[in-house]
Amino acid sequence: MPKDIYMNAGLSLSQDLTATKGYSKINTTLGVYELEPSQDNQTIITKTIENNFKEPWWLNYSNTYSNTYSFGGAANYTAGVVLPNSNVLMIPASSNQDLGIYDPTANTFSTVGPSVGVNNAFAGGVLAPNGKIILVPSSSPNVGIYDPITNTFTQGPAHGGPTGTFVGGVLAPNGKVIFAPRKKTTIGIYDPVSNTYTDGPVHGQNNNSAYWGAVLAQNGKVVLVPGDSEYVGIYDPIANTFTQGPAHGESGIGTKYTGGVLAPNGKVILVPRDAEHIGIYDPITNTFTRGPEHGEGFNAFYGGVLAPNGKVILVPDGRTSPADPSEYIGIYDPIANTYTRGPTHGQTIDSFRGGVLAPNGKVILVPYKSTAVGVYGSEFPLKNSNDTLSPYFNKL
Repeated sequence: MPKDIYMNAGLSLSQDLTATKGYSKINTTLGVYELEPSQDNQTIITKTIENNFKEPWWLNYSNTYSNTYSFGGAANYTAGVVLPNSNVLMIPASSNQDLGIYDPTANTFSTVGPSVGVNNAFAGGVLAPNGKIILVPSSSPNVGIYDPITNTFTQGPAHGGPTGTFVGGVLAPNGKVIFAPRKKTTIGIYDPVSNTYTDGPVHGQNNNSAYWGAVLAQNGKVVLVPGDSEYVGIYDPIANTFTQGPAHGESGIGTKYTGGVLAPNGKVILVPRDAEHIGIYDPITNTFTRGPEHGEGFNAFYGGVLAPNGKVILVPDGRTSPADPSEYIGIYDPIANTYTRGPTHGQTIDSFRGGVLAPNGKVILVPYKSTAVGVYGSEFPLKNSNDTLSPYFNKL
């Protein structure tokens, strides 16, 4: 029986845990762990997430925002991924834009070429067990692969989908990377070991903009975040099956949600873009609940990040009118089920696209049309910095 492969799986894997909980370390350099299928994944992961993201000394996480390392560009980056060396890889939006590398410790920014050559080529990234970053293809006809060891970018296999084919992805327990289908009729599956792409099952949803992002739930299934689809999508990577989940009930036109976050209580928080309410999906009961209304209008947020205090940071996208921009970072408390406005970011419309939690505990906002990288929160280095590499958190 094959073993499930996780990139640290959101777990603080100390020597005693490795010895007593059935984990075996298979790559010291990359921090890749092999998880025995006999273990109670859900219980272990739940306890560890709660321990790492709810400790009292993190509860006073600072509600502060700053712009850092300013640079120009009309459309810069569409997603970020934490690298094993603690830097953040930023995935370019423009055809002439190189991959970006942001160092949260030194607060420096650099680029690595060549440029991707296609506008909106990629929309998301995933850290694979081999240490390479898999770029989720949007307008690119091929999967993208970045090797942080050699600092090189290469084109992977073709996926055969239309322009705007995928948005967001996640590493599944079987070691394969799952792409969330936006305009593709099927789930996308990339195998980092064989460097091959395979079409998964047909999802049967609105193919104009079906899903925008994916979240790995604690039960090992992939939750697909509904964009134009009326339903949450559920992909089982072991059975290779798609199931239509519950309806979200948000009316009107537009992309309802963009990205999701696994909360400490095990529920998946859907980040509202054009939806009026924060979405809450429970993978255990397979139910959807409307959360609080955020009041930020359309094009409100794009992606979210779990902060060290257990709250979900909603990344501000910005409205389409310069006269009415989205001004605030959003904060959702999954315990109290409340939404509050965070600080203003002071950037233009379409400001940020997604974010990541850096090992120093700060939330890094990926600049789309913002002229600066955004940094939210105070510096609280994580007890185990490898937790930021987990497939539960390190993706769009």
